[in-house]
Amino acid sequence: MFLTLATAVAMPEFVGNDLDVARSKLAWEAAVACTGREGKTTPRVNVERGIPPIEWAAAVAIHDDKGVVSRIILREGVPPAILAHEIGHAW
Repeated sequence: MFLTLATAVAMPEFVGNDLDVARSKLAWEAAVACTGREGKTTPRVNVERGIPPIEWAAAVAIHDDKGVVSRIILREGVPPAILAHEIGHAW
């Protein structure tokens, strides 16, 4: 019998409007359930609405200097699946 030890990292604190925060938490929980592991983010992830820095993008996940997701910027009116996709960049 093998025992695997893994360090669990808690879900980050998502900060943004109430709906984006709720959707972010659901997407995070679904990704953990599918992958069996936590994603890589900063302890706090800001979910913002506005025009992403990449002009053509509907959304963008910003990574910090360690390569982990620290910020998500969404264009107004994007479907919820786009936010779930950006959360997926943590994996």
